[in-house]
Amino acid sequence: MFASLRGKILNINQDKVILEVNSVGYLLNASHRTITQLEIGKEFFLLIETIVREDQILLIAFFDSLEQDWFKLLTTVKGIGSKLALQILSQANLGELAIGIARENKSIFKNISGVGSKVADRIIVELKDKVLPLSSGDFIEEAGSNQEIDDAVLALTALGYNKFDAAKVATKIIKDLPELKTREIIKLALKELSK
Repeated sequence: MFASLRGKILNINQDKVILEVNSVGYLLNASHRTITQLEIGKEFFLLIETIVREDQILLIAFFDSLEQDWFKLLTTVKGIGSKLALQILSQANLGELAIGIARENKSIFKNISGVGSKVADRIIVELKDKVLPLSSGDFIEEAGSNQEIDDAVLALTALGYNKFDAAKVATKIIKDLPELKTREIIKLALKELSK
């Protein structure tokens, strides 16, 4: 099993690259997001997921660990294999994907080929509690950088609330009432979360 490879890019195709490592060329599958970071003739370090099937071994390359984490998450959803996961990663902005799934907004998938209504529903149902990053950064970024949200989320999680729910509620509150301070956000969030 390969975890990573460092080598020179020999060729770039639409969804594949050839990486030369110690005179051996590895054919790697990759998303558009990763491929656009690469350049023929230059050396790169790539993270690798090894997919073993009955008839073949696939090597999937990632430019960074964030995309690799998304790939692993997407392939846990029933019916999503490596090909469709790469398709989603090629066509979706990761921040928008996280926010869309968290808010149960199916429209984020409407322009992604291979993802119909049923698959979109399945992704949302199976991943909505898993997509919030370690911080509430994606939500805060969308609402505008706000330390008040960060502090409120920390306080709410300290009180035992799920980080995903806390970030979602706090962000909604601050978008509706941007002048609120941490204490007021927590107060309103507690009311909302206790419903």
